[in-house]
Amino acid sequence: MYTDNAQWEKLAGVHEAQLAHLREPHDRLAMYFRIAEDYEHNLLDPVRAMDVFVRAIKEFPQDERVGEDIERLAADTDGGWDRLGNAYADVLDVQQDPGVQKAIGKRHARVFEEELQQIDNAVATYRYVLGVDPADADALTNLDRIFEAMEQWAELAQVLEQRLKPSEEPVDLVELHGRLGAVYEERLQQYDDAIRVYRRIFDELDPSHEEAISALERLYEYKEAWAELNVVYERQLDNAMGDAEEADIRAKMARLAADRLGDIDASIDTWKRVLDLRGEDVEALGALANLYEGRGQWAELCDVLERQFDIAESDEARVSIRLRRAHVFLVRLNRDEEAIDDYQRVLDIDYANVDALRAIANIWRARNDAYELVQALHNLVERASAVLEAPELKAIFREQGVTYGTVLVQPFDAAEAWT
Repeated sequence: MYTDNAQWEKLAGVHEAQLAHLREPHDRLAMYFRIAEDYEHNLLDPVRAMDVFVRAIKEFPQDERVGEDIERLAADTDGGWDRLGNAYADVLDVQQDPGVQKAIGKRHARVFEEELQQIDNAVATYRYVLGVDPADADALTNLDRIFEAMEQWAELAQVLEQRLKPSEEPVDLVELHGRLGAVYEERLQQYDDAIRVYRRIFDELDPSHEEAISALERLYEYKEAWAELNVVYERQLDNAMGDAEEADIRAKMARLAADRLGDIDASIDTWKRVLDLRGEDVEALGALANLYEGRGQWAELCDVLERQFDIAESDEARVSIRLRRAHVFLVRLNRDEEAIDDYQRVLDIDYANVDALRAIANIWRARNDAYELVQALHNLVERASAVLEAPELKAIFREQGVTYGTVLVQPFDAAEAWT
């Protein structure tokens, strides 16, 4: 009768009276929908329709249709989202069922975040859900997103740690560990935690993971954990693609062995392997030269210096190498002839090299070879007089005069030197 006469208000009242006497959940749920339809579609009153669904959701919090309709009406009515939030809060106040607490809690958190822009309340509600189920994937994922957007790094680290714990939800453990390691290293400067997280990728999840390996290299170098750094280099070596990459890694290992681990033998062997991979290489030969010099392996040093000379790219470099090699022959090996040969090769490049000219004169002086000495002194004056100081020039001429006059008995040459 009320339907025929379009007496919708009275019809809604009848349905309310019927609801009060219904006991079966199925019947009560169906009546809630009929009453809501009376208000929304017949009386065009979405506010009262939403009031019906507020009552319904408290009674049937897990019904999908109730959840969909109440959120639809919340969006279409003034203050609807606040009323819905209050309804969800009322449900959570009385419910003891963990499934309901989780489902309504996550809906409530979404309303806080997306509809009411109350981020702090959204965070608190997602944490409420985690209090019910610490492994709830939806709550963790949403907190992950929120904390990253808000740059709350300590909170984000806690959430990522929680997401790494075993759960039934499929997650990309490598990706999560990588993100957590970056947060610890770059945002929180908690380097020990960063190492712990990256080591799980390194040791278990993906031994060839380049970002984790690079991060550990960086962290171990910062913390001066040299033995651990060497382990990282060894892993890099396992993953190396091609001779060039292998050579670069071995070069790092060689420097580490010599400079930080004190293992000179290992450093020498590794630099030799670098030479096998690169061919004659400036860096490797230079490092070997210094290592051999430090250990007093003079013959090996001379061999390496010869190889360095062959690949040197400038006359300045060639002169420096020959002078160094000549000094080793002269001072360390007592091999004057080889020293003279190297000094002469210096002069082939740099005609007026004072160091070489002086050294040759000193050798002949030490040998008491007067004839060669005066020739060497003559060359020193002829080639380098422009750069010699006056006192040194006088001393050279004096020595020539004495040697010509008293040793070689060549008075005319002696007189020329004195004048």
